[in-house]
Amino acid sequence: MIIIWAKLSDIFGRKYTAIATVLIFTAFSGACGAAQTMNQMIISRVFQGIGAAGCWSVALTIGYEMVPKHRHPIQGAQFMVSGALGSLAGPLIGGGTSQNGQWRWAFIFW
Repeated sequence: MIIIWAKLSDIFGRKYTAIATVLIFTAFSGACGAAQTMNQMIISRVFQGIGAAGCWSVALTIGYEMVPKHRHPIQGAQFMVSGALGSLAGPLIGGGTSQNGQWRWAFIFW
């Protein structure tokens, strides 16, 4: 989906694609938090992942377009560090939230 979202941002523009991906991700995050069955949760997580792939892809594309070409390696390193820290911190925060409250909070507030 990352490549598809990147191509869609070429066709429809970065702004509209970024807005669409954030809306999809947010809507299905809420749907995950409101899920009553495992099937609802699985379907909502699939569509949430589609939105997240678009958020990542379009954000990287916009980020690279904002800096001069000679700074692309530095920009890439910053993106990868933030992605790695997010991949580490996200489950820790989600786990702490679900240990001290309901698991639905991880989807509603994040």
